Parts: sequence; structure tokens; C-alpha cells
Amino acid sequence: MRARARTAGLAAALAVVFATVVAWAYLSVERPMREERSLRESAERVLPFAPADVREVRLSSGGAEVILARREGGWTVTAASSGPADPEAVEACLERLAALRRRAVVPPGDGGLAGFGLDPPRARLSVSLDGGRRLSLDIGGDNPFDHTLFALAGGEVVVLPAGARAALALDPSRLALPPSPDGGNRG
Repeated sequence: MRARARTAGLAAALAVVFATVVAWAYLSVERPMREERSLRESAERVLPFAPADVREVRLSSGGAEVILARREGGWTVTAASSGPADPEAVEACLERLAALRRRAVVPPGDGGLAGFGLDPPRARLSVSLDGGRRLSLDIGGDNPFDHTLFALAGGEVVVLPAGARAALALDPSRLALPPSPDGGNRG
């Protein structure tokens, strides 16, 4: 019986040592790496916001403006006409905007902002958040070589991936609720 007790005690002691080593490895190695990765990803985000904090999104391009606004009854979309917006389409749009990451930051060259299609910008996107904070993004030209997009965010010229156009497209026809069978908008 004593040999079994010693073996069980040794196994328990080894389990405690193993658990201690695993906990130490997690706390001293994995957690700092996760925190660093989270900070790096946050710094790469072009528009650092949480979709739930958005009050309004405006996209101005070529004299036209699309506005998504959160109201008491839900979201509305305003362009040439206005009406209720599809909450699922709006949430998907906000998720795409929040996930938008920069590929690089480029220094303004001799041509200044005009060399990137940013003087004047082709479009301007602004996001108003709870608490009155506002984020903006000036959208410029694209790189014909790899179809990336130039933008001005936080005073820096950034390169956005080619897929950024889809995130930046606020198409009122895709955001508005379809008309109900009785002729009005659903809501």
C-alpha cells in the first residue's frame, strides 16, 4: 500500500509542477504576445471604432452624400431620398469599416497629397461616435499596379488593400429596406 501511495503522491506532485510550468508559460509568454498582437492590430486599423458606438456615417463623393444615421426607431439612410435602413445591411457595413486595415503608411512625396489623388480627395468618409468623437478618412486615387487605394487618415497617407473599395461603398440601394407589398418601406 505504501508503494501505491508514494506513486500517487509522486504523480500528484508532478501534475502540480506541470500545471505550474504551463501557467508560468502562459502568463509570461503567451499573454504578452497576445497583448502585443492586439495593440499592433489596433494600430493598423484605419478607423478604430466599435460598430455599436456609431451614431452616424457620412460618405461624400462627387457632390453626392450618403448618410446613415441611428435614430430611436433604428437606422435611416439618406441620399437622394431617405427612408429606413436594413439593420443587418448597416451592421455588415459597419463591421467592414471597423475591420478596415492599412497595408502601409507612405510619406508624401514631392507631389504632396495631389500625387495620391488626395488634393482634393475623391471622397470623404466620416464616422460620428457616441460621446461626440468623429473619425474621418479622405479617399484618394488608386495604385494602378496593385489596385490598392490611397487615403488620408489621422494626418498620414495610408495604403488600403484593393478590397477596401467594397468596405467604403455605401450604396443606398443596398442599405435601404425594400418596399413592403403595400407600397411603403418596411420598418
